[in-house]
Amino acid sequence: MGNNSNYRCYFRSLYMKLWSSIFGIALAVFFTSCSEENPGVVFTKAEKPLLDTNYLISTIPAAQSKKVLLIDITGVRCNNCPDAAAIARRIADTLNPGKVVVVALYPNSPSPSLTAPWDGYDTMVTTDAEALAGLLGAIPNLPIGSVDQVKSNGTYFMDRATWNGQVNNRIAVPTPLNIDLNTEWLAANNKGRLDIKVTYTGAVSSKHLIYIGILESEIEGKQSNKNIKPSGIQEDYVHHHALRKLITPTTGDTLNAPLVAGRVFEKQYYITPRYNWNADHLECVVWVVDATTKEVLHVNKVALKK
Repeated sequence: MGNNSNYRCYFRSLYMKLWSSIFGIALAVFFTSCSEENPGVVFTKAEKPLLDTNYLISTIPAAQSKKVLLIDITGVRCNNCPDAAAIARRIADTLNPGKVVVVALYPNSPSPSLTAPWDGYDTMVTTDAEALAGLLGAIPNLPIGSVDQVKSNGTYFMDRATWNGQVNNRIAVPTPLNIDLNTEWLAANNKGRLDIKVTYTGAVSSKHLIYIGILESEIEGKQSNKNIKPSGIQEDYVHHHALRKLITPTTGDTLNAPLVAGRVFEKQYYITPRYNWNADHLECVVWVVDATTKEVLHVNKVALKK
């Protein structure tokens, strides 16, 4: 009887030790997996405006000259992308100063091998850029672009060799709305305030969407560049007009009122730079789009710190 009791105690002790070990291993695996788990894509809500109103005025202002949105879809591991970026800057800064706004999108598509960040460098890729480019269709290759999101030969995407001609065509098109922007930098709070006024100088019957984004220039990083011999890699490449964030949803905000001459929309936002943005090189860009055709009707931009 004593021996049986001893055996029972022995096996009971062994059983408890076994389950204690299994429980300890399970906890270790659980906490290890939690700390190493890829968080995946983090979706953020669009910003809520401080001011969001619309009203009618009786005295219609003079119509602004149209500005053109030139979208440069690019990547840090793309050998030809620096050439496209140089073409975009020449079109905007030299050939058409003050008439063209460049927005550089760094998406995940069409291949991470062209867009993934280099080791030791911050990523240029944003989910907002991926979404904006995706609204135009599947990205066929890099570099590629779009001028005012107008279709040509059945596609919104255009090769860089055609950008200048398309820009010249679009500059000549009148716009039915004015976009006036103003910013105030609040140094004590390390943030800026963006004031937006969209005024319709003519009536339209279509639905319009407004997009608001934050761009950054003078970002130094590593870039594939076919013009750098023999390595093909440039360690001190400078990126310009990179989309850092959309303030609106990626599908835009509806300008929700009858779009008649004299209709004014006013919106106001706080813009707080993230830790890896240089506020001295940030710009706020605003563009209005025909919801049906995706055509950009007008665009404007302003420095966050003037």
